[in-house]
Amino acid sequence: FGATHALTGRVTGDDKSVTVEGRLVETATGRVSGTFTKTCSVDDEGCLQDGLLRAIGSVLDPRGFEPQASPPISKDAMPYYLQGLEYLRRDSFSYDLAIDLFRRAIATDPSAVLPQIALAEAYTARYAETNDAMALTAAEALLQAALPTHPDLPQLHAALGNVMRAQGRYDAAIRELLKAVQADPSNYFYQKVLGDVYTAARQDTDAASAYERVIALQPRYWGVYLNYGILHYNRGRYEEAAALIEQVIQWAPDNAQALATLGGVYVAMRRNAEAEVVSRRSCSLQPTRACRLNLGIALQRQRRSEEAIAEYEQALRYGNPTLTLFLNLATAHTYLGRLDEARDYFQRAIASAEERLRVNLQDTSQQSFSASRS
Repeated sequence: FGATHALTGRVTGDDKSVTVEGRLVETATGRVSGTFTKTCSVDDEGCLQDGLLRAIGSVLDPRGFEPQASPPISKDAMPYYLQGLEYLRRDSFSYDLAIDLFRRAIATDPSAVLPQIALAEAYTARYAETNDAMALTAAEALLQAALPTHPDLPQLHAALGNVMRAQGRYDAAIRELLKAVQADPSNYFYQKVLGDVYTAARQDTDAASAYERVIALQPRYWGVYLNYGILHYNRGRYEEAAALIEQVIQWAPDNAQALATLGGVYVAMRRNAEAEVVSRRSCSLQPTRACRLNLGIALQRQRRSEEAIAEYEQALRYGNPTLTLFLNLATAHTYLGRLDEARDYFQRAIASAEERLRVNLQDTSQQSFSASRS
C-alpha cells in the first residue's frame, strides 16, 4: 500500500520488567535503517507510556522526536481504558461495552483525565445511534469539567468538537478540532473527526481535504473510507460512495458496519437485490437498526411489504427510532391499505423530528420534514 518502511520487533519480559526491541526496515531492499531497545520496569508508568513512544519516535525521526507528554493514568486503570478504546474505535454500536470499561477505569483512577474524555466520546456515540439527548449532555459536562485543568490537551478539544458537531454548533466545533489538529497534525483520528464536522457544516471541499489527509496518514483506516463514502452518498454521488465502501469490504469482508452502510448506498442506487444481500449479511454478523432498515427498504422496493414491515419492526428495537424508520413503516402500511397504522407512524415521525431539532437546530433532514407538514 505504498509503505516505504516497516517497523518490526519483539517484546520480552518477566514479572519485574518488559523489554521492547525494534527495527525499522526498508520495504524495497530489506535494509535495516534503525534499531532501538527499551527496557522498563512494570511499575514505571512514565517509561511504559512516554519512554517507549520516544524510543520508537527516535527511530522514525532521527533528527529529533519529542512527543507531547501523555496525561498520567495508573497501571491498574490502564487495561480498562485500553480495552474500552478498542470497543469504541472498532464500530459505531459497541459504545455500551466501552462505557462500562471507561467507568471502571475512572473508578480505579479518578484523577486520570483520559478515561473521562473517552467516556464522553462513548456517550456521544450513544447519542448518534439512539438520539439519547441525556448522553450528549453528560458528554459535554465531562469535557467542560476537565477543560480548566487541561486546556491544551488535544484529545479533549477533539472530543468537545465532536459533541459540538452533534449539537449543530459547527463553527465552534471546527475551532475545537483545529486546536487538536494543530497540536498533533499526524493524528489521523483528529483529522477524521474534523472531516466529519466539515461534512455536517456542508463545507465539502474542506471535508474532502481532511479525509484525504487521513488516508495519507493511515491508508487502511476503514473509518475514513466509510465517512468519506457517506459524504458522497449525502450529496448524491452514489458511485463514488459505493467505490469507497466496497474498498473497505475488500479488506474486511466481515465488517458489519461497512456492509450495512453499503446496503444503504445500494438502496439509493436502486440496486435492491444487492442491497438485500449485503444487508442480510450485515445483520447476520451484527444486527443493528441500520442493516434492518436498509433490508426493509430493499424488500419494500421489491414489493415484499410484509417482509419489509417485519424488518422495520426489528429495527424499532434498537434505541430511539429514527424519522426515516417511522416514515418507511407508514409508507409500507399505506401500501397494504392499513391506514390507521400508517397514520400512527406518521404522527410518531413528526414527534421524532421535533425531538431531534431540540438538540440540533441545524439538522436539515429534520427541518425539511417538519416544514413539509406545516
